[in-house]
Amino acid sequence: MTKKPYREPVSMADVLKPVMRGIRPKRRDPTEKLRSVWASVVGEKTASRTRVAAVIDGEVVVEVSSAALRQHLGVFLCEEILQDLRAALPDARITGLKCRVVGGL
Repeated sequence: MTKKPYREPVSMADVLKPVMRGIRPKRRDPTEKLRSVWASVVGEKTASRTRVAAVIDGEVVVEVSSAALRQHLGVFLCEEILQDLRAALPDARITGLKCRVVGGL
């Protein structure tokens, strides 16, 4: 009987990494998730004049059509919007809301 050649030990992390990569579900972009619930949170009329642009370090960046709307959402309704977004998307880890005015909305 021939002796098998010696092989260096392999760490479990190196063995499991390709396996885990294959079974891990794909993560959806938090911006995409927010866009899907935005209209239900702020209402259709407001949603038609706004757009979720990004999520940066937990802060939702929303583009709005006017300075008045920015003030309304960013100051007067901010806490209510954040509370509703957190309830709708608890895994998104939303920390804040930032509104910026852009033309063409």
